[in-house]
Amino acid sequence: MAPERFEAALAEVRAVAFLHREGFGDLKFIAQNGGTSADISGARGGQKYVFEVCCLQADNGINSVDYLELKYDKKKRQLNSSRKKHKCTRGGLIFAARAAVFESSACKADLRELAGGLYTKKNNPPFTHICLLSGNEGSVFPEWGGQVLREGAEFDFGSPLAEAVRRRGLTFPKKGLALIAEAVCRLRALYKARERAIKLVGSRARGDARPDSDWDFLVFLDVCDYKIDLPRLSLISRELEEKYKLGEISISPLDREKFSTIELKYPGIQEKFRGDAVNL
Repeated sequence: MAPERFEAALAEVRAVAFLHREGFGDLKFIAQNGGTSADISGARGGQKYVFEVCCLQADNGINSVDYLELKYDKKKRQLNSSRKKHKCTRGGLIFAARAAVFESSACKADLRELAGGLYTKKNNPPFTHICLLSGNEGSVFPEWGGQVLREGAEFDFGSPLAEAVRRRGLTFPKKGLALIAEAVCRLRALYKARERAIKLVGSRARGDARPDSDWDFLVFLDVCDYKIDLPRLSLISRELEEKYKLGEISISPLDREKFSTIELKYPGIQEKFRGDAVNL
């Protein structure tokens, strides 16, 4: 076996050991298919993940975000291919300095900082974790189980769409909203298997609604890529900036640029849905 291939195989074994320490179970090597499949699959917290492992052959180990970025794009394409093939939303890229480079082993905090730097530079890829291994140390960013809102518009449980239902109701449902359960049922029928969570937000969730207040929902999807020919109006900006005047359903993907603008104007908005939202 060529030395480079031996190092790559060893990196995969080290990756499995790291994931096991991080609480993953059901860890398996995935058979390669022309370089388009991820290396490892596993489960944590009831969620399935796939991982692509990259052995860094440089003699100076892991020392810069720019160096990691050189390896990122190809590995991310392979990871995305495997996620699609295995119908798996969550995944990660594991960059491992070759085992011989022990003199350049970084501490866990340094590795996390580098992983966070790469994650930010690559525009906060949703449902993707960056793992760095060097010597006996390893770290991950972001932490398992969450996408921090200030790092992107995606939530841990999906990408948000805003749904506003007028109580008087013109189209949804035609006779007005009689029960939350009916609205939830209709939303789930609309988004089907892609719906991961539905939350009631705004005055109805807080319990301070007026009799004529609307019912505002956030629907979280695996992937937010709908193209809907309805007025685009963000639930967040509508609630905080002005009383909207639409009489139909309003559906609005909250992309990163829009979310970042709102967050700058309203610091702390990332805590809003944790404090005000009601799970349905």
